[in-house]
Formats: sequence, C-alpha cells, structure tokens
Amino acid sequence: MNQENYDLKPLLPGIKVPTLITVGRHDWITPVSASEKIHALIPNSELVIFEKSGHAPQVEEAPKFQQTVRDFLRRAVAKSA
Repeated sequence: MNQENYDLKPLLPGIKVPTLITVGRHDWITPVSASEKIHALIPNSELVIFEKSGHAPQVEEAPKFQQTVRDFLRRAVAKSA
C-alpha cells in the first residue's frame, strides 16, 4: 500500500480466510494507517499493533508476536471445526 504502482486493495475484499494483520507502531515503511486500511478491506481480519516495534515486530517483540500468532491460529482453527 506504500508503493504507488502496486495497489492490490481491490483484491482484499475477496480474501475469505481468517487473516491476521500485524504492524509495528513505529513502522515507517508500512505505517499503521496502511495496515488499518488493509484491515478495513479484509473481512474477518484482525489487526494487532505492536507498540514497541518498527517494521519487524516478529523480531523486536518476538515473544509477544509469537503468542499473538499462536492465539490467532487457535481461534481460527476453533472456528473452522
């Protein structure tokens, strides 16, 4: 969403699976506002903002990121059962 000629937004509403969107509060490459737009366009999506991270919350807040992904996957599997 931050590259002018690379716009996939029209395709996002077609995503039919549970989707986890993660972003670091201090991400200057893909800012929170871009992730909020993505979240608004994908049905059944969850947005998690990592307050102490930039572009790599999976590294900068690894334990919290890993727990967030595990929790999301548990919920998604439970819904599909």
